[in-house]
Amino acid sequence: MLPVRLVNRLKLGFAILVVLIAGVLLFSSSEGEGFTMADLVLAIAGLLLSGTVAASVKVAALNTLAVALARVSGILSVFALILLIAAGTLGGGFNLSSENAGTAVLLGLLSLTGLSALLWPHRQGTAAGS
Repeated sequence: MLPVRLVNRLKLGFAILVVLIAGVLLFSSSEGEGFTMADLVLAIAGLLLSGTVAASVKVAALNTLAVALARVSGILSVFALILLIAAGTLGGGFNLSSENAGTAVLLGLLSLTGLSALLWPHRQGTAAGS
């Protein structure tokens, strides 16, 4: 088990990374013609996910939900990173655009913070330094 202060910092870091990734994906796909419904759903889901994890720092009742969401997001980000790297190797060589390289870095960080949720305590009453 990790200390509560470290867990709270990891939760906040995870929440910030989710918002960053949602923003990068949202603004990279718009290309001037406006946002599609899928873009807006992605942004809303990212904000709800990061808000839930960030709120679990102070609200102990959200700990179990936040841990589950972070674990699932960590696992999904590992798969997304693998697919992004596989897509970069198509054609015989490895080539990622600078935008995709930035997304890969953010996905790697999200994977680390999300999978660290495997070590987060999730009993109620562990939030806010108690």
